[in-house]
Amino acid sequence: MDSAYDLVFAFAEADPDAGIVEPMLHPTRDLPLSTVVGAQLLDTVVHTWDVARSLDLQYHPTRDITAAVLEVATTVPDGPLRRSPGSAFAPAMLPPVDAMPWERALAYLGRDPHA
Repeated sequence: MDSAYDLVFAFAEADPDAGIVEPMLHPTRDLPLSTVVGAQLLDTVVHTWDVARSLDLQYHPTRDITAAVLEVATTVPDGPLRRSPGSAFAPAMLPPVDAMPWERALAYLGRDPHA
C-alpha cells in the first residue's frame, strides 16, 4: 500500500509540462509528462476492453475516462506503421456519424466496437 501512496505523491508533485524521455512513445525527443500519462491511460483502458472482449464480456469505461481516452486516441498517428505486423493499433477506422464517444475512440485505434 505504501508504494501506491508513493506513486500518487510522485505524480502530485510532478510538473505535467516537464519533458521526459519515453522510448516507446518517441525515442528521440522529450514528451510532456501529461502526454506519457495519457498514453498509458489509453493503453490500460483499451487493453482492458480487449481482454473483456476476448472473454465475451462487456466493458464500458466511465464518461470521464472515455473522454480522456478519446482525446488521446485522436492524436495517435495513422499510417503505414499501423499496417505492420506487431503494430499496437490497426489502421484507424472511420466511426459512424452517430457513434458514441467510446465507439469513436475504439475506431480511431483500429478496433471495431461491434465485432
